[in-house]
Parts: sequence; C-alpha cells; structure tokens
Amino acid sequence: MDLRKRKRLISAFCFFIFVLSLLVVKLWFIQVRDGEEYAVMTLEQVSSYVALEEACRGQILDRNLAPITGEIIEERVVVFPALIDDKDAVLQILSGILETPREVLTGLISDIPCYLPLKLSPEQAVAIKERDLKGVTVLPICFRYGDRPLAAQVVGHLGKISSMDEFALLSGCSKKLYRYGDLVGKSGLEAFYEQELKGIRPERAVRVFYDAGGNLLNGSVLSVEEDVKDSSRQDLVLTIDARIQSIVEDVMDKEIPNGAVVVMEAGTGDLLAMAGRPAYHPAQVEDYLQPGEEERFFDRCTALYPPGSIFKIVVAAAALEEGVISPENQFTCNGANEKLIHCWQDVGHGSITFLQAFAKSCNPVFARVSLSLGAQKIIEYAKRLGLDNQTVIGYPISPDRRQDLTLIAAPNNLVNSSVGQGPVLATPVQVTSMVNAIVND
Repeated sequence: MDLRKRKRLISAFCFFIFVLSLLVVKLWFIQVRDGEEYAVMTLEQVSSYVALEEACRGQILDRNLAPITGEIIEERVVVFPALIDDKDAVLQILSGILETPREVLTGLISDIPCYLPLKLSPEQAVAIKERDLKGVTVLPICFRYGDRPLAAQVVGHLGKISSMDEFALLSGCSKKLYRYGDLVGKSGLEAFYEQELKGIRPERAVRVFYDAGGNLLNGSVLSVEEDVKDSSRQDLVLTIDARIQSIVEDVMDKEIPNGAVVVMEAGTGDLLAMAGRPAYHPAQVEDYLQPGEEERFFDRCTALYPPGSIFKIVVAAAALEEGVISPENQFTCNGANEKLIHCWQDVGHGSITFLQAFAKSCNPVFARVSLSLGAQKIIEYAKRLGLDNQTVIGYPISPDRRQDLTLIAAPNNLVNSSVGQGPVLATPVQVTSMVNAIVND
C-alpha cells in the first residue's frame, strides 16, 4: 500500500472516530444528563396523573434539617373525570358527603385529573372510600405550608405561573421542565433558589395509563406511585434554628405587633432567627392582597431604620481605640440645658465618667466625644463594624441606597449622627452583626 492510500485510510479512520465520538457525547446527553427529563416527558405522553404533593420542590430546612415551612399531610378527594361513568350521580353523592353545593363541585371538577381543595373530616373520608366511586378516591396530599410556617418573609411564597412571559423567562433560564400553571417561587428564598428547588416530577403521585390508541390500560385501576426519586430537586439548608425561630415568633405574636427580631449565634455569626411583624401565611397570600396589607410581605430584618443610641457603640469603639478618651474620663451632663444636644434625662447626669455615660446612654457626652473624634473616624469605624454592608450570605437583598455613611461628614450632621439619628441608617441584621463583633472582642 502506497503512502497516499495509507494517509487516506488514516484520515477516514480519524473522521469515523470523530463522528462516533460526537454520537457518544450526544447519547450521553440524552440518556444520562437529560435522561430523567425525557423519561418524565415520555411518561406524561402515556398517562394522566395527580401529584400527591402540592409542589414538586425540594424542602427548605433549618440547621437541624427540620422543614421550616411546616409541611403537613392531609387527605383530599382525588378525581379522574375520564374514569367517571355518571358524572351527575357522582356529583350528587359527593355534594351530600362533603356538604358542598353541587354547583361549587361542578366548578372544581373539569376534564383534568385533580384533587379537590376541600378539607375532609375523618368521617367524610371514610364515607367516600366506602362508596367506592369509579374515578374517585381519597389519598393523602403533602402540603408545603402547614398551619404555622416559620420565617414567612424570609422563606417567601409560591404562586402559579401567571403569564406566558413568566413561563418563557423560567423556561429560558433553566434546563428544567416547566408547565404553564406550575407553582414557582414568587418571593424570598423560594424565588431566589427557584432553579435549585424546582423538581421535574412528583415523588408521590396517582396515575392511570393509556395505550397508543388513547384507551385505558388495566381498566380504571389507579396506580399509586410512592418514593419515586426526583434527582433534579435540591433541598435548601438554612442557618435558622426552627426551635429558636418558633420561640421568637411566639413572643412577637404576644408582645410585638410591629417590629423585627434577629438572633445571631455569637462567634460564628450564623443567623438563628429572623422574624418580622406583621407577617402573613404563605399558603393564603390572596388574603393579604388588599390595600394597606403590603407591609406584611416586607422583611423588616433587612430594612433600614435609624439605629438610635445603639450607634453609640460605634462612637465608643472609635474613641477608645483611637485613644481620644479613656473609660475614666470625666464629663458633665446638664440635661435639657445642654446646647449641643439635650439629654434624655432632663435634670442631667451631672458629673459622669465615660464608662457611666455609655451605661446610661448620655447624649451630651457622646456629642462631645464625636466632635473630638471627627466625622471621618466615625465613618471609618462604622464601616469596619459592617454598617455599610447590607448583604446576607445566600439571601437575596436589594441594596438600599439611602444608607450612606459619608453623610455623617455633611454640615450640621455630626452631633445627631453620634446618637444614631440624622442620616445614620442600619438594618437589624447589621446591628446584630455589629454587636456580635463587639462580643467577640
């Protein structure tokens, strides 16, 4: 064989190997990477089903891997309209057992398999099972939000895909399978981690199968699928401790109708609880869409407020660190007669050390110390203590541009800023983090 023929054979062989490699890669994509999605699509072509879980999503868990959404399992009536022989008779029977007008049930049951959004008493569940109605059964459904979900403003809520634009956006930025009407994250962590939480198939479902001609297989037998693995969904683990969060919310419900509470683990800085009031129930969002109710969705833990006397920690840290004063330095407080700023105690504190002024939150003393320090030092230490950083790792926050520490140096702002007023703003999370830094020396 001459050299030219040998080169042609080698070239042809390399080309064949190249094409074969492309085919192997393509098959890997179809069978391995996207295999589960194609399997789901195939299954949906030959069957109808009702998911036995409200949302096909990963769980949101606390630091001890307990569901923070308060998931509950309740029995519901599951209906496969295509299997029902006499719809009028079935509606009449269900209306009597469920004590629900027939017109309401007619509106709930269309041509698509579904479960009825009606709570069942144990007696009603037993009565429906005993009637053994064709195309109707009672099965347990897992609901994402229980009677008392925790950290509602942090976790967020779900809602159905409500427009083709939203559907196109979700489908376009994800390899996962979306269907119009799917429950998706609308706010908080549910929305921020939508792509990680979203599943492509229910792990529990009841299903009927059809042949190629669209005829039911096995008559009208309902096949219940359990413990199906949906590897596309992921769980989200938070630093929140559900036990601590629950205690905080109990106290707020009794004592704090408006406000925020943040609990942080000293040392690590892990957020153990974040709660705001008033709040909302994520399974009943439509109940809070009236004018004036918008604040229920507002996360107060990451919102800006004047910190008040808490900001004196910054001034004290800067003054002591820079050697401007010592804890034993003496001052005089004349209360309401002070020219720079009045003290909260009208009669004043009289002769007082800086240590005592800090303990008693004496405004005139901190005003004088801030003038000795200068605005730039206070700004520097406020930044070093994190009061210019609104971010929380792993949690979506849109920076609020109203927080601008440089305004402390603007004319006539320094004295008011020294007591946490004027242009000074901070979030409850920032304040908690600042105190944690002091606690950890």
